[in-house]
Amino acid sequence: MNRHNGTAWGQRFLQALEQGLEPKRLARGRQYSASHRVPDWAWTGGHLRFSGKNRGTAYYGMNEPIRFEGHIEISPLPGCLWQAVIPELGNQAGFIARLLLNEIPDSLESHLQARGHSLIPGRYGEDLQATCSCPETESPCRHVAAVLVALAARIDQTPLLLFELRGLNRATLAARLEDTVLGGIVATALSDPSVEPEPATSYFTRPEPHLMAGASLSSREFWRAPSKLPTRMEPPQPSPVPGLLVKKGGDFPPFWQKDVSFIEVMDGFYEEVRRKAREWS
Repeated sequence: MNRHNGTAWGQRFLQALEQGLEPKRLARGRQYSASHRVPDWAWTGGHLRFSGKNRGTAYYGMNEPIRFEGHIEISPLPGCLWQAVIPELGNQAGFIARLLLNEIPDSLESHLQARGHSLIPGRYGEDLQATCSCPETESPCRHVAAVLVALAARIDQTPLLLFELRGLNRATLAARLEDTVLGGIVATALSDPSVEPEPATSYFTRPEPHLMAGASLSSREFWRAPSKLPTRMEPPQPSPVPGLLVKKGGDFPPFWQKDVSFIEVMDGFYEEVRRKAREWS
């Protein structure tokens, strides 16, 4: 199977679905997704609802556009399970750091599996149920398959969506983390309302003149500073987390279309730059 574009969580989601489906069902969904024919869908109130219309086809004896709608339900994990797991992980610095980077640590999955559960929904028809009003008789139909592929892509971009799919919304996750020492950092980030952008008068920063009181400089004095520039510059301090801006996007950011980790590629690139710099110095 070709790797779906994104993080390992989106890949695991598709792999779990394929365990109980014929390969051609999800392949049809990928075709719909690649041709931008995914139905409109939204996750609200614990349900994923979608709707759209297709061209009429003689195969179904209809020449008018076929309207359809449906929904997908994913079984939530027990609340008592989250109450037991989150406090255990909330005091682990690695777990908190990954959440701050919009990632889900693998340690969470190992804790869930130790209790007989998984963050990834199981086979189609078990943890995940779907219906669609279209005339197709095979399950899942192409519309459901396309929405599932689109959902996997959304998980790639926002892995924390898996918490909501499994019954733990952001508010509840923040409340659980607030009970731990380190978890309060993430709880604050999850609970902060989005800051409204302030309108700007110009796209670019406009220079503003400022008069210096009592200052009178000749052109020679303006261009020739009274003191010389320092001959020796202090070396910059290394960042506590190398490549933080690169790593914040995760291994497979939305713009990255390769099968290898973006972070690994950039690490190799910068290492080569450092090696060249040492050769030239």
